[in-house]
Amino acid sequence: MKQKKQNNPDTILEDALLKKGYKYIIGIDEAGRGAWAGPVTVGGYMFSINSKIISGVKDSKLLSSKKRTELYQEIFKPVTSFLEFGDVDQINESGITNTITTLIKNIISKTYRDDIYYLIDGIFKESFTQNCTKIIKGDLLHYSISCASILAKVSRDKVMTDFSKLLPNYSFDSNKGYGTQKHQDALKIYGITKIHRINYKPIALLYKSNANRYSE
Repeated sequence: MKQKKQNNPDTILEDALLKKGYKYIIGIDEAGRGAWAGPVTVGGYMFSINSKIISGVKDSKLLSSKKRTELYQEIFKPVTSFLEFGDVDQINESGITNTITTLIKNIISKTYRDDIYYLIDGIFKESFTQNCTKIIKGDLLHYSISCASILAKVSRDKVMTDFSKLLPNYSFDSNKGYGTQKHQDALKIYGITKIHRINYKPIALLYKSNANRYSE
C-alpha cells in the first residue's frame, strides 16, 4: 500500500480496523537495515481502543536521540511491545531482507490471533498472514508503526553503544554501525570486526583484501 506522506502519524487506519472488529493492531518496523555492522532489530507495538496516544510520536529517524529515548520510556510496556534481533551471523548467512522477514514472522507467530491485524512497514515478498497490510513509509503515516520504529531504533542503538565499549576504535556509540566517514576511516586503519556484515559490498571488499583477517 502506498500512501501520501504527512508530517505526523495518526491512528485513522488503526481506528478503522478496530471498528471492523479487530481487537488489537500490531505495527511492525525495523531498525538497522542499512548499517554496515551490528544486528538488525524488528519492533512491534500493539495498539487497542485503550491505548494512550503519546504526543510527539513519529518516525524514529525524525527524532533526536534524546527525544527517542524519552518516547521509548513511555511507549515500552512488556505486554504491548515486541522486539526481535537478527545478529550478524544470521545477516551474513541469510541476507538482510531474509533476516528481517524472519524476525517479522517471529513476532507474528508469537502474537497471532484472529482478532489481531498487523501493519508492516515496507514491501516484502512474504505474505506473512491474511490479517496484514504492508505499507511503504508506514512509519511516517501510522501511529502503531511509528511506535514500533522507536522501540526498534532505541533498542538497537543501545546494543551498538554496548559494542562501542568493546570496540572503541569504531565510534559505534555515535554512528551505530552505519558507514559514516569516521567509521570508514577506522575500517582502513583497524580492519573489520566480527560484528561487521561481510555480505555488504564495502565490508566484503575489505574482508577479501585483508585475507579474511578480523580485528579483535
